[in-house]
Amino acid sequence: MKKGFTLAEILIVLVIIGVLTMILLPVAFQSSPDEKVMKFKKGYNTLNTVIHELVSSD
Repeated sequence: MKKGFTLAEILIVLVIIGVLTMILLPVAFQSSPDEKVMKFKKGYNTLNTVIHELVSSD
């Protein structure tokens, strides 16, 4: 009994991985850079507000 994979099995796995990558890449990069900047700024402002409230509460 031989151990290992045949060339066909390896190629099939590579094709499946390629198809999944082609499907998932647009979803991963769906948001535009402007949206990312706005989300970052909103999170930064929220964190900044919380820090100022914690410092001033003493």
